[in-house]
Amino acid sequence: MTTGGYIEQARWLLEGSYHEMKEAVLRAGIARLREVEISVGRVERSLRGLRRDMGLRMQTLSQLIG
Repeated sequence: MTTGGYIEQARWLLEGSYHEMKEAVLRAGIARLREVEISVGRVERSLRGLRRDMGLRMQTLSQLIG
């Protein structure tokens, strides 16, 4: 193989590695976004539950006062 052939092969390997690395980074980013989305969903459910509990407590309090 000529020097140019080695250089071309090295370039091809580097580009392939770059694309594989970029794909791996994108996959990891998407996985992390899914984890964050799940966490946000849990927080939203918790807040809805707290809001419901506070509403019931305020109703009970107003009934005791009223």
